[in-house]
Amino acid sequence: MFICGSRSAMNIVYTILSIIGAVGLFIFGMKIMSEGIQRFAGKAMQSIVNKVASSTFKGILTGFLTTSLIQSSSAATVMIVSFANAGIFKLRQAISLIMGANIGTTVTAWLFLVFGFSKIGVSGYMWPLLAIATPLVFIRRNNLQLLGRVLFGFCIMFLGLGQLKLFFQALSLQENNEFLSFLYGLSEMGMVSILLFIFIGTVLTIIVQSSTVAMGFTLAFCSSGLPLELGIALVLGENLGTTSTANIAALVANIHGKRAARAHTLFNLISIAWFLIFYYPLVNLVDTVISWSNLGSPLQNSKPEALAAALAFTHTFVNITNTILTAPFIGKIEQFICKISKAKNQKDEEYNLSYMEQGITSTSGLYVLEAKKQLVMFAIMLRKMSEYVNQLIANPDPDLNEDLFVKLEHYEKVTHKVQEEVSTYLAKISANDLSESMALDLKTMLFVVNEMERCAIKFLEMSSIIKEKNTENIWFNSTQRESLKSLFILLDKALDLMYQKLKHSNTSSNESNHLQILTQISGQFKQYKADYLKEMTQANMHIKSGLFYYELLNLCDKISKHIGQISSRKI
Repeated sequence: MFICGSRSAMNIVYTILSIIGAVGLFIFGMKIMSEGIQRFAGKAMQSIVNKVASSTFKGILTGFLTTSLIQSSSAATVMIVSFANAGIFKLRQAISLIMGANIGTTVTAWLFLVFGFSKIGVSGYMWPLLAIATPLVFIRRNNLQLLGRVLFGFCIMFLGLGQLKLFFQALSLQENNEFLSFLYGLSEMGMVSILLFIFIGTVLTIIVQSSTVAMGFTLAFCSSGLPLELGIALVLGENLGTTSTANIAALVANIHGKRAARAHTLFNLISIAWFLIFYYPLVNLVDTVISWSNLGSPLQNSKPEALAAALAFTHTFVNITNTILTAPFIGKIEQFICKISKAKNQKDEEYNLSYMEQGITSTSGLYVLEAKKQLVMFAIMLRKMSEYVNQLIANPDPDLNEDLFVKLEHYEKVTHKVQEEVSTYLAKISANDLSESMALDLKTMLFVVNEMERCAIKFLEMSSIIKEKNTENIWFNSTQRESLKSLFILLDKALDLMYQKLKHSNTSSNESNHLQILTQISGQFKQYKADYLKEMTQANMHIKSGLFYYELLNLCDKISKHIGQISSRKI
């Protein structure tokens, strides 16, 4: 009896470890496939996200396409929270992106249905696919290597899913009277049963930190005897549980990032609320739709294919319908989120660049885009600094000047902080396994952000020179003021073109204009320098005034050279 008991305990331990091993294989495959897809489609993702606008439809479409590409709603929503945190997306845009991401994540369930539970699954082609994928992984050509990783991860993921399904089926739960009685007992408690399984689905997803893994569990479990209505409840819970990743990431975000994460939670709570109101009619609707196929009724038979199709359809139906119902009320949702999530202080309202660990490790291509957006914001700040310095030169009003000095010091501190954050941020991304083009992008951006910081420092130096000049009651004559004004007009044009280049990743259309303006600045500087030396030699200029004037001329020339260095890079 003791030996029999030991064998029974060993069998239980073996089964549990086997299931855990299958889940581990599944997660490992999903990670390899997802990262391979993201690197392979990195440029496409950047292009898609870059086109998001204030249009709700465009935001939803962008969220859908991005999540479909990277096959990770958690990574997509963390990205959205991070972008909201940095001020790249407004809350309204973030909400529309989240709606699209919720639809995009349903693609995974259909992949499971087609390749894991249908007659055309990959099990029969697994080893040939692995035979093709394995040598590709070791090829040096980047695109072929990435394709090999995608295929390799794909095979490993469905190998794990297949083993998970087999382990559950081997338990013969459909023939276990005690288990079936337990399930029927849970299903006969009405709405309490549904709420219980929604809670279980939520907790399961929070534990595994992946709705994909949770969906794999649900499909495997339903194929072993779990009734459809309880499987649907698990799917609803998984939809809510997947918001936990973004909320964890938002713990270190400002109020804008927190609002985006809470909007995601609210959106999924709304979907659960309306589905619960019409729960059983909607379950019957799902059953009717799937019954039209040759799979039969998922309520009346336990065919794994029918149950998998029903769950995949439910997942898609819930998220698409919820988007259609709530999209017209994005403004109201935005107001509600802002009302319940108030900033603690002014600092909490400030946008900042905050790298979210969950996103950086898996969506480097998208986070390169975030860094590029920060460079655009940096360019805007430089343009403002140039404007303030120009006002200091043109207007001798001491009160106005004092306000401008304070603004310039503030902007220089902000730009220095941005430069540090972007550099650290890019270093974090560069620690990952990146494609050659992405690695080159990072190197270029590190160079650009350092050049922009040098521009900011020189604008602050200008303000210090002007402050010293004013303190000593020294004034520029009309010729000096006109010369500086002329240089600043050209400098502002160069900064505007730099901004356009950074914003639109433009490498050719304004290149000739940029070169022409920078050449003009260089030519004017040489001319003004020659005139300055001539007048100083002839003693026609106040010595102190002339020195201050020449320092400003020299700084304008240096700034234009930094802008030229930035403009010469392909961003």
